[in-house]
Order: sequence, then structure tokens, then C-alpha cells
Amino acid sequence: SGNWFDPANWAATGDLTITGTVPDLANVADVVIPTAHTANFGNTMVAPAESGTVDIDSLSGSTATLDISAGTLNIGSGGITLAGFAQTGGTLTSSGAVAITNSFSQTAGTVTTTGSGSHLAITQDTGDLSWVSLTSGGNLTVTSPDKTIFGDTTVGGNVLSTTAGAGAAGGVAQATGSLVVTGTSTFIADTGTSQNAVLTQADNDFQGLVSFINTNSGSWLNIDIVDSGSPTLGDITASGHLDA
Repeated sequence: SGNWFDPANWAATGDLTITGTVPDLANVADVVIPTAHTANFGNTMVAPAESGTVDIDSLSGSTATLDISAGTLNIGSGGITLAGFAQTGGTLTSSGAVAITNSFSQTAGTVTTTGSGSHLAITQDTGDLSWVSLTSGGNLTVTSPDKTIFGDTTVGGNVLSTTAGAGAAGGVAQATGSLVVTGTSTFIADTGTSQNAVLTQADNDFQGLVSFINTNSGSWLNIDIVDSGSPTLGDITASGHLDA
């Protein structure tokens, strides 16, 4: 891993012998984190790097991770494609689509995509998927091998959640905040049986159809939903109770 704001950690993508250009402020368009590396984005500056909001067009690294602890990183229409993302503070905003393909962790800070086409997709390979604050201008697609625990979540498009854990190890729940969805909300029990849905924060607002679907022998057991309005239920298959 390496400090984002250390010029020694960066090279020009067209010529790796050219080093020392740190992507601070708005002086770099497209940033690629090297294979299997973690870039630590915080508040530790190494001269001549300058502190302040960082604006770039795109961020990628198919096997790389971004770790944000402080500061503000704004991504343009090129969006983000990374294997891993970890956040303990700071702000990440993207006007393009965001895809995290392997590992996601957020204990503080915010992630926001802006615009109806700026979809946010997160796949967790191991363990529960959880967050504290996500806003997607487009769709939100989340996939967990176990359980998904929603934090404060606002979605301008549709929500598609897939969970695979069985019983208490699977399903969907909420930790803090509300779940506000402009479009449809579809929750899929995949493989894991007897999953439970507990989406009961008082300020939840499901504005489109809410569906709970089984696939690949997975199943829902109990479903509990609170909506500050009146939820419109779509396809629901559950062997236990439905409280909505």
C-alpha cells in the first residue's frame, strides 16, 4: 500500500519511467492504481503535493483498493472501477458509475454518485456487506455471500439486493438511517434458505414496487418492512410472516 499524496508512488501510465506526478487538486485526469496495490487517501502530504479537494476524471484498478480516511475525492464521468474500497472518513463523489467488485467496507464518511446514469454496484466476496452512508443517483446493486446491512441509503433509481447466507447469516437488515428508494426495490434470496428481512427504520420510503424473490433454492422466511408512506408490494414469496 502507499500514500496517495506521495509523488514517489506514482508514474505516468504512458511511460512508467516518468515518476513524481502526484494526483492532487485537479492536475491529473485519469488515475490507475497498480495491480494488487492499495492507495491510502488521507491528509498526509508529501511535498510538492498540496492539500485540498482532488478532482479527477476516472479511477480504476481491477485488482486494486482505495482506502479513504479523510479529505474529498471527486470523480468525473469516467467513474470508478476497483476491486476493493475501504472508508473510515472523508467524502467520495462520482458523476460516473461506480463498481466495487470484491471487497467493500465503510465505517464513516460518505459515498455519492450523481445523475440518473451514475449507478453504484457493490459485490462483497466474503462476509457481510454493510455501510453507513450511500447515495446513488442511479441504481444501487448490492451482492453479499451472507447478509446485507443497510446504512443511511438514498437511491434515485432501483435497488437490487442479493444475499446468499442461510437463516440469521443471510437476509437484509438496517443499522442506522433510512432507506429511500425512488424506483423499485427487489430483494433476492439466492441459495441460502430461511432468510429474514428486517427493514424497519421509521423514515424508510419505498416509492416503487417492493419485491422479495427466491432463486437457486434460496428462500425468505419472515419479512418486516416499515414505510413512511404506503408500500406497494410486488412479487413476494416467504414461508413465514409478512408485516408491511
